[in-house]
Amino acid sequence: MMSTILPILENEGNFWVYVDDLRKKGVKLPDLPSREAWDAARDGSPFVIHCGRVSFRSMKADTLFRLTLEPLQLQSTSNRFFRQFGSCRFLRLLFPALERPPQYLNATRADLLDRVQEWLRTPDKEFMGCKWSVFHTRRRRPRRNKFKPSEDEDIGYEVMLFATEGPNLRPVCLDELFNWFVPVKLNQKLSSCKAFARLELGKYNRPDCRESVHTMSAYAAYRTFENLCYTRIQA
Repeated sequence: MMSTILPILENEGNFWVYVDDLRKKGVKLPDLPSREAWDAARDGSPFVIHCGRVSFRSMKADTLFRLTLEPLQLQSTSNRFFRQFGSCRFLRLLFPALERPPQYLNATRADLLDRVQEWLRTPDKEFMGCKWSVFHTRRRRPRRNKFKPSEDEDIGYEVMLFATEGPNLRPVCLDELFNWFVPVKLNQKLSSCKAFARLELGKYNRPDCRESVHTMSAYAAYRTFENLCYTRIQA
């Protein structure tokens, strides 16, 4: 399938004709991104976010989950992982609250959680022409609103996948990704909690000061902050 599509992707005009033909045939496709986001992604910009949503399907469906890709998103900030490895290697998936599945799955809730955890631990998940491994997970909670009572219930999970292999991608394993940011030899005594906390630094989005700052002092402050983070990680 990918060998058929790749020649089409090489020419932007052919790609949009291909998309229009699919829509005329009744193929349901994700919403199209903005032209600005599309051009940025084509140029390999680290400010493009690739997202998708995983939702429960109905009881009559032949599969349990549905994956829906969202349009490419262009943001004003990026992080060190995106700048080092390319944002095209990262796919952010939003999962529903697995502890509160649809009613027809209540009887098998424990098995459901076990199967999802098994899927998360399995390396080299293949779809969209790439091999993906889980890079990071976190719980998602409702935003606090002072006009409404606080809610402690989770609204789901965020799972960040990393493409270890794919078309026009150099093979990169998760070990290389982690070791680049938190060198193992220099952090052998680091606890697991601190290691994951430091990974959050790499995911922390910051403006591209090289394009947006208006004074050299602001740019120098940005570089000092980034160098400080990198030095502390290796220390």
